Amino acid sequence: MGEKKIHEDITFELSQIENAGRAHGSSYSVEKTDFVWTQVKDILLEDKEIETEQELSEGYTCATSDSDLLTVTGGGNIFFATDRYLNKISPTVTVQENAPGYNGDHFDAQKDLPFMTQDQAIKKALSLLDNLKITNMAVQKTYVLEHSQLQKEQDALAEAGEAWTFDKEKNERIPVAVQYTEEDDFYYFTLWETLDGIHITPYPHGSPDDDSYVTGARAEMILSSRGIEYLSVESHYMVMNKEEEEALIRPEQAIQALENKYDQIILSNPVTVENMSLLYVPEIVNKNENKFELTPVWAFFTTEEITALGAKDNKAIKETMVYFNAVNGKEIV
Repeated sequence: MGEKKIHEDITFELSQIENAGRAHGSSYSVEKTDFVWTQVKDILLEDKEIETEQELSEGYTCATSDSDLLTVTGGGNIFFATDRYLNKISPTVTVQENAPGYNGDHFDAQKDLPFMTQDQAIKKALSLLDNLKITNMAVQKTYVLEHSQLQKEQDALAEAGEAWTFDKEKNERIPVAVQYTEEDDFYYFTLWETLDGIHITPYPHGSPDDDSYVTGARAEMILSSRGIEYLSVESHYMVMNKEEEEALIRPEQAIQALENKYDQIILSNPVTVENMSLLYVPEIVNKNENKFELTPVWAFFTTEEITALGAKDNKAIKETMVYFNAVNGKEIV
């Protein structure tokens, strides 16, 4: 579609619309996966020595003698990180676009690393997730963190006075000059849950202040020659039932709904639609009973430059997802 002005203050930046040709889709009855922390611990930590641990009201957290961290919390969340991730990857790599220090585009997406091909690494990542009962996942993006490029990124940070590591004893960040070797090659994967070729949105929606708030489904994993270095899981949905297929509104109808929405709003700054795609959005059926429904939606990922004191040049990018039910065309907020 390319760039298209659809409103006085709205510009499309769309090279293509994902799943534009889908004429029918199904809703799903789902439940959030509630991970059993003992099983997660056994799979991710294996026989590592536990130095500190604590059972939480809805989960578990621990640290190993070699500084690996694991936290499992209610609502389907897992965080696992090795000392190598905390000190050699996290301070140097930022893959969230529009985030301060973003450098994900500095890393290759196609290259194979010496310890394992990319295809082999993807199979291993999906197998590890399957062992954790995290199914229907698909790699959305790959970053090949080659040690030579990591060194360049770290050297640039050091020159700017922004290189740091985490001091466990002081419980704070300290300046450091990190050296990378051939053992410091990593595959970094972002993964989305996918049903019938349609992704579940990775973004939350609704208000955090009330019961309308619902998380999306996404995971990130980093693999090295030693195995898994990092895993972050933000919700996963188990399919309980698939509903009958229904006709979907056309992309043009969803774009018209977006135009109608912004016709009723006075915008402070121009908005750019970066991406349009057909996604599933989880909606609450009964939160207390862990019942949700995945609804097909036409989703618009929008950006807007806003004033943000303290940010670079006092400007920042505000990212927003706008959803329209792909069956009836109504906005989902």
